[in-house]
Amino acid sequence: MLYGLRDIPALLRTPTGRGQLRLAAWLAMWPLLNPLAALYRRLVVGRTRIVAVVGSFGKTTTTATTSSVLLDQPPWTEDNFLTRLAEAIFRIRPGDRHAVMEVGIGWPGEMAPYARLIRPDIVVFTSVGTDHLKKFGSLEVIRDEKAQMIRALGPGGVAVLNGDDSNVLRMRDQTQARIVTYGFDEHNDIRATDVSLADWPDGTAFTLHAAGATQRVHLQLIGRAMVYAALAAAAVALAEGLEPERILQRLEQIQPISRRMEPVRLASGAIVLRDTRKSTRETVCRFYTSDAADE
Repeated sequence: MLYGLRDIPALLRTPTGRGQLRLAAWLAMWPLLNPLAALYRRLVVGRTRIVAVVGSFGKTTTTATTSSVLLDQPPWTEDNFLTRLAEAIFRIRPGDRHAVMEVGIGWPGEMAPYARLIRPDIVVFTSVGTDHLKKFGSLEVIRDEKAQMIRALGPGGVAVLNGDDSNVLRMRDQTQARIVTYGFDEHNDIRATDVSLADWPDGTAFTLHAAGATQRVHLQLIGRAMVYAALAAAAVALAEGLEPERILQRLEQIQPISRRMEPVRLASGAIVLRDTRKSTRETVCRFYTSDAADE
């Protein structure tokens, strides 16, 4: 979000413009807040285990589900860059066992300072896709940039990888941390089978295979993408020692996320799926289709 001095008079004329100026001013404080937040992370909340969620798409949903399962509360914020990340660090309180935050990038070179700030204990890597492709030039560059967060994990960390995405799986060689994979393919550590929309419009059902056991799960969320998010949340919670019964209970309590495959009932009785947050090619063509019902 870049504005010149000549843009300020026009921005001041409208409430939206003034809001944009306030946001721009807040984000401009990143050079000051970043080192302060990094110091706070090291000296005050160094024992808090931070879960960082990265990827081209699926981050917000995965952050929300992981926070709901691991912390039994929604995430603090959906903003995921610059000053907002520093703000998220400052919101952690001494004694907090866990924190979950989404981390996004828009330009090459952003992820490394974010990784140094957060010092993650767990990284969830959702996907590598064409979002921001013009800025990065290739999927390989996007993958390498996002991998900076994986590389920041220590030997005691956990990398939770989408095992159905070949680009994400390549991150296995980028860290000494323990690897946990999730997805639909049989090779994944945490996987889903028998996905069904039979609960329509109340959600999606699937069989969860994890920790040597199987359990039928009934999400209040709709679609294949939501199952991915649920699997990632379960993988994190299991890695952190949550009991399977509590994980299942919290998964089934998660409410539809605003503007993410959110069912909206019209006055006529028809139901519209509202999915207006983001529409990269992959999310439209693959992850939000209903073909999971046929599996």
